[in-house]
Amino acid sequence: MFSIYFSLIRHVVGIAKMTNLLDNIISVFLNKEVLTLKDSDINRSLITQGIQCSIEEIRHHVQIHSPTLFQFSFNKDHTMIICIDPQIDVCDAFLTGICHNKIKQCNKLHICREFGQCKIRDCRYPHNFNHGQNQKLIQQINCQNVNCILLVKLIQMKKKLNHLKNLVNLIKKDDINKQIDVSYPSKNLTENIDMEIIEMTLKIQNIIIEKKFQESENEFFRRCTIQLEQINDVEKILISPIHNCENFDIKFKRTKQILDRRSFLLKILINDEQDKIDEGRIKLYISLLIGNSISFTIIDLSIMNEQIYLIQCNHDLDFNKIHEKYQSKPQLQGKNLSLIQIYECDTISISYIDEYKIMKYDDIHNIIQCIKKNVFTFQLVNDYCVEIEFINTDAFKEWMSIVEKIKAKFHITVTPMINEIDDENYNDNNSHSTECGPSTMDRPNSVTIILRPQWSMVAAHPIFQMEYKNYIRNELGGEIEIKDNEVTYIGKFPRLSRCPNNTAIFANKTNNYMQKLKYQTLHDLKPHHVNILRANSTTVAFNRIHRNDYMIAAKPQDLFELRNKLFPKTNQYHQNERIYIAKNHQYDNR
Repeated sequence: MFSIYFSLIRHVVGIAKMTNLLDNIISVFLNKEVLTLKDSDINRSLITQGIQCSIEEIRHHVQIHSPTLFQFSFNKDHTMIICIDPQIDVCDAFLTGICHNKIKQCNKLHICREFGQCKIRDCRYPHNFNHGQNQKLIQQINCQNVNCILLVKLIQMKKKLNHLKNLVNLIKKDDINKQIDVSYPSKNLTENIDMEIIEMTLKIQNIIIEKKFQESENEFFRRCTIQLEQINDVEKILISPIHNCENFDIKFKRTKQILDRRSFLLKILINDEQDKIDEGRIKLYISLLIGNSISFTIIDLSIMNEQIYLIQCNHDLDFNKIHEKYQSKPQLQGKNLSLIQIYECDTISISYIDEYKIMKYDDIHNIIQCIKKNVFTFQLVNDYCVEIEFINTDAFKEWMSIVEKIKAKFHITVTPMINEIDDENYNDNNSHSTECGPSTMDRPNSVTIILRPQWSMVAAHPIFQMEYKNYIRNELGGEIEIKDNEVTYIGKFPRLSRCPNNTAIFANKTNNYMQKLKYQTLHDLKPHHVNILRANSTTVAFNRIHRNDYMIAAKPQDLFELRNKLFPKTNQYHQNERIYIAKNHQYDNR
């Protein structure tokens, strides 16, 4: 009996010691007003306060409460880098009295504005996490043993420091020379890698991120552009552009486009096929421009009314001399030629020769299997076409060297996506510098895209429509007008190096928003099912597509909850359905 009693006492004392140490670790962050510390720094601070503990104990507490309270990584000397990151927030809407918790369960803490120092007797607002919604949320993140006042202070400090960081980012000027693109797996593949992990990994190498922007995600990749504090860090990262983390690759590539010193385009306007200039004559003209000593290859990119040739040489070219020779003979067979300099190419477009054959994700993986390591991202533009972006131009050229075998094997067409240098900027780009970057903003413009039926339904939904408009406004700066299945963007366009034109930029941003939702077709719904849809119309968009068949769209968690309401578990699996997931213009699980 006594042995059981003393075992219980030891257990209670052990929990108290663990709780006190956890609170002490949190207090170190609060006292220093920082979000990131080394385990040795925490250990040193605690010993200074007279609190005896080992680094192993600190690590143990961090690992137990990761990732809901802490994020951590190890640097080269095996020191643990600890970042405070509570996966919970205080509901600001509750503090202002506008939280719609009764309509939709709120996932944030509801507390008094003066939490921890309230002097109002019998205050009706919550001051602890001992019951109700607050208790449930705290238990979900395994923080029930954390001092509630310390936890709230920690949440508030994180928000304050992140806000200050955002203000600093606004003040810092964009500098494309210090920017680099990052690609890493989507949340569908792993949730253990995010920008915070990447930021800490770089910080270990003394590489500091100034700003983050243009974040996006598709079915397989997340990508972001980061601006570094030191311009030399760009080259430092690109020496080894692929970093492995937990068996997944984090990939880096230069944001700023580089002038291609070995390639250029020739364009000739024609009336029809019979009007084409013979390729032998074209090759002779190219030799006249670049000289006989330089070997070259030609890639035919011609379209219906224009002959277009990409000329790739094995040596750097003197474009001043080439332009002189071009000016002396700008015509062939009486037709005007256009000589156009380009940026280094690293992106291709692939579709099947059979234009009606749908491009599936499995097909893409088979096509890129031999060079998968060098693929930065890929994205389905529509049902029939995929754009593949390589990690650099060398990887692109390596793949193009074997592209004929791949085209023959998979019966596909492969088109390099060429970014041309504007004529008005040619002199600047062709002068002393070997690098060039596009202007940060294009002139005001308007473009219209056609939405697929599922997306039209989302755009017509009052709440989703407002979110969609706000998203585009935040991403691009302009406004959109929605009319049935047509959406028109009016405003300036940021020049995104990976998008060939303004329509592609707008379509890309629309795709990024639409991917936040999940899409399902539900068959043979009964009247009570439809009533449930109507009752949940604030969180779900729906439309009857045929008799009693309905298309619905909602955010993932809302869709999960809706399905439980529509089809209780006893008969949920009898529902015949097809699942649609947004795929660029509509990602699809195929």
